[in-house]
Amino acid sequence: MSKIDPIARAQEMRDRGTDPQVPYPGSDKPWAGICHKAGHLTTSSYSSVVTKRQGPCFICGQIASSRAAAEKRRVKPETAIANIRKADVEPLEPFPGTDKTWRCRCNNCHRELDVWYSSVAHRGNGACFHCSGTAPLDANEARDEMLSFGLLPLVPYPGVNENWRSRCTTCRLIVDPTLTNARKTKYKCRFCAQRATDPDTAVTIMENAGLRPLKGFPGGVKKPWRAEHLVCGEIVSRLWTR
Repeated sequence: MSKIDPIARAQEMRDRGTDPQVPYPGSDKPWAGICHKAGHLTTSSYSSVVTKRQGPCFICGQIASSRAAAEKRRVKPETAIANIRKADVEPLEPFPGTDKTWRCRCNNCHRELDVWYSSVAHRGNGACFHCSGTAPLDANEARDEMLSFGLLPLVPYPGVNENWRSRCTTCRLIVDPTLTNARKTKYKCRFCAQRATDPDTAVTIMENAGLRPLKGFPGGVKKPWRAEHLVCGEIVSRLWTR
């Protein structure tokens, strides 16, 4: 059995990055030293550093581990650009990282906005709060937007998700969609979309079709309406349609 040389072992510890400050305590016992890299106090044993080839400084090891984890989590610019474009926005500047907002332009409303990458890519939130209807909106701007849909507001702007009494500029009937729904639907007026009608118009259309209603308008375009066919006298039940 070879004799242990404390001086040689101390040199081995120095070669691996720590300068022993006390005599050799034994292979598996903590050996106080000073880290060459950052000056931290170390207590790693000879066996852990030399035999098992572990780092001599616990603090430096933790720092290196944290940096490696952070690098693993780091989002590459090309990945960030691909993900943010899936939210229908176009970046206007290089990717700044996940801890800062990213200046982008919405492809739908063409407004510029500051986007939190993590909120969009990892939490699934929409990128544009204007299109989502959560952005504060000036009353005049809201009125102009409603007019662009062919709806003339009849009362002051109530809020983006509140019914807004308006007159359709096409059929001249009164409707009350929310601004949010008006943005989403193809037909802004439920009468023009044949999802509703007023009783007088409905009766006129039935009569023009050769039918005499036997009851008042049932209140919906998808509800059966009993009527007499004026040509043959048969009683029929039909859905109202234009």
